[in-house]
Amino acid sequence: MVLILMEKGLAAMLNVPYKTTIEFPLQTVSISSAGVNEQINQRNENKRFIILSITDKGKNKNENQDSLLIKYGETALGHCALLAVADGVGGLYGGEQASKAAIDKLEEWWNVTLKTIAYRTVGNAAYLISESLSAAISSINLEIYEKSKKDGNKMGTTLSMLFIMDNWYCIKHAGDSRIYMFSNGLHQLTEDDNLLNRYLKSGVDYEAVEGYKNLANTITNCLGIKRDLEMFEQSGKVSEKNSFILCTDGLYKHISYIEIVKCMQKCCDDIGRTQDFLQQFISKARKRGELDDISAIIIRRNNNHKGLWNKMIELRKGWQP
Repeated sequence: MVLILMEKGLAAMLNVPYKTTIEFPLQTVSISSAGVNEQINQRNENKRFIILSITDKGKNKNENQDSLLIKYGETALGHCALLAVADGVGGLYGGEQASKAAIDKLEEWWNVTLKTIAYRTVGNAAYLISESLSAAISSINLEIYEKSKKDGNKMGTTLSMLFIMDNWYCIKHAGDSRIYMFSNGLHQLTEDDNLLNRYLKSGVDYEAVEGYKNLANTITNCLGIKRDLEMFEQSGKVSEKNSFILCTDGLYKHISYIEIVKCMQKCCDDIGRTQDFLQQFISKARKRGELDDISAIIIRRNNNHKGLWNKMIELRKGWQP
């Protein structure tokens, strides 16, 4: 992955102070970064979510510059999940440090700021969560930028983050990692910050772009390169049938749209084999020549979990557990 700098509009820096000693229960959470390990596979499950992840160190690489964050639990706001993939920019010093710094800051947000919002919020939780996440990511960007400026070595990382709270989700994104939603088809929710997408958005035909494959490797935006970060943001409703997949570019550049669709369909039919399907992704990408780190997270609702209201209805009908 190569980085070029291009001027864009300045992003507003948000200031959201927090201070709290209030605690509320969160279920088991996990954070993973492959480091020097060849591969890490995880399955996380609670009453509301089933989350599966994989990260695989690139061929002939000393370290994995991808970092993953997986947080989930029942809060005062309802069932919440925070997922993120960060891909340290290759060719820049400290890619692994940059991606880990981004993940660590989001973990801090989950542990401190989310608890503050849950305790103090009445009806504007979604707005406060979205704004405070933007502020946290802007802070991450500034910290990486200042550190690289101080050390004299440029550092950068992509970041694609998904937060789910019951039937609402929000996305924060910079770089060329991706987030997809699967529901009666596969929908890419994020935009690739690379030179190829820049040309395509200007109306140029895909096949007409000379050297388009190389342009896809030239990213135009990520955390840590400029003082002010331009961030892609999106929010919306999520239903029981929606699943999401977050992945770094090492996966989707060698796995076709149709193959991802088929995998998600299989996951919905047989969640127990999702980890096997993710492993097949890795194997296919490697066979097709991918040398970079590959990471992916899949999250879907746990359809075996019945809400309190449904349980009351079943009990009234005479259903017994």
